[in-house]
Amino acid sequence: MATEKTKGISLKEQLKFFVPLGMTQAIIALTHSLFNAALARFPSPEVLISAFAVSKSILQMIQYPVSMVKHTVTALTTDAMSYYKVRRFIAFVGIGIVGMFFIFAFSGLSRWVMNSLIGVEGQVLEEAIIMLRILVLFPLFVTVRDFYQGVAIKLRMTPVVTMASLMRVLFVGIMVYLADYFSFMPGAYYAPGIFAIALFVEAATVTVIIHKGKLDIPQAIERQGKRLKELGDVHRELNNRLILMFFLPLTVSALLRTLSTPIINAGLARTVNPEIGLSAFAVGWSVGLLAVAPLEMFHQVPLNFLKENDTRENYQSVKKFAVMVGGTMSLAIGTTGFTPLGNYVFQTVIGTDELISRMAIDVLKIMTTLPIFFVIRQYLWGLFLKRQSTKQISIGKMVNLASLILAVLLGTYMNPENPAIIGAYAMVIAEMVECIFLLVAKRKYLSIHTL
Repeated sequence: MATEKTKGISLKEQLKFFVPLGMTQAIIALTHSLFNAALARFPSPEVLISAFAVSKSILQMIQYPVSMVKHTVTALTTDAMSYYKVRRFIAFVGIGIVGMFFIFAFSGLSRWVMNSLIGVEGQVLEEAIIMLRILVLFPLFVTVRDFYQGVAIKLRMTPVVTMASLMRVLFVGIMVYLADYFSFMPGAYYAPGIFAIALFVEAATVTVIIHKGKLDIPQAIERQGKRLKELGDVHRELNNRLILMFFLPLTVSALLRTLSTPIINAGLARTVNPEIGLSAFAVGWSVGLLAVAPLEMFHQVPLNFLKENDTRENYQSVKKFAVMVGGTMSLAIGTTGFTPLGNYVFQTVIGTDELISRMAIDVLKIMTTLPIFFVIRQYLWGLFLKRQSTKQISIGKMVNLASLILAVLLGTYMNPENPAIIGAYAMVIAEMVECIFLLVAKRKYLSIHTL
């Protein structure tokens, strides 16, 4: 047994667990590119793509608490009782967010935020308001999906997560292919409509698959918790106060993260050609996300594989895996941005014109280093989540946002010929600064084995 420990966690184990999760995030990112491809087939595509980017950024900002559902399920459910407590808490949060979103979308508040705070006006503003109202039930679908995804991850049933996402991208792909047949419909209805329905399809699929096998979820989590406890993992007694203290810092970090895109959009909206800048950044960023998005789930690797008092060899194994994954994704973005493949992707696959494509390729080039910072941050997030210490995560996101704002302000002041690169540079700088903060925080707050 001691010999196995010295070898560390195997690459095969980590790949088997992470690849379905990474594929899921890539599939989700792919659907965002497909929405842009659909909008490119409607009249005034620059206006529609810009409006969709703005409405999505507002949507993400409002639904920020439910984006932490997976983290809460995987980190806090250790037995049947904790499962029931977490499920009740998440249901309350999800219903509350939908109610708040409905009020925001159908009142004058949404128009004021988009116009006064973000700086969107004219036709882009009108289309964005319509899109936001169509997406009003979106947070409910996300809550259900993420809860059952969290259960699947906790029980290491990650292929279920990927299967549900494949159903989502299949639906979106079919609807994009049929976009020409729906040309009679306004683009402001079409894209958010299939966006919301696609989420419903994904949520329904993961829910049905888990329940179809008559899996007793509470008992399955109970059995897994006992097994991990025998291996030396630390379990803490859970109550509503602890759930809230764990969840609140995560919601703060999620809110701050969702502010990133609106801040960038606000900066780009104040450049010389706002529609062009917003459209180029949205398209370029959505393609780059195909490589960056898989890393959004990397925190689950240290969270699920490492114990609080684990061996140095196991920590080193996870670090090596992080380097391999981050390097691969950086190579993928670099290959697209610095070769003719980029032109093919934007002009042929997505269908953007030459100007937007050229500007979007510049965004991709800058994003080449982003996966390295992403995977470092996600690894550190996993360590903090394992110890149910979320305060450092939220402070790190505050540092990230402050860096982003400064970078956007500097970029708009410099007024580059391609305004879309302002957003790309700001994102890279913000991630780098957050990584530096979390590395310092790790040395101060976590055990010697994680150094």
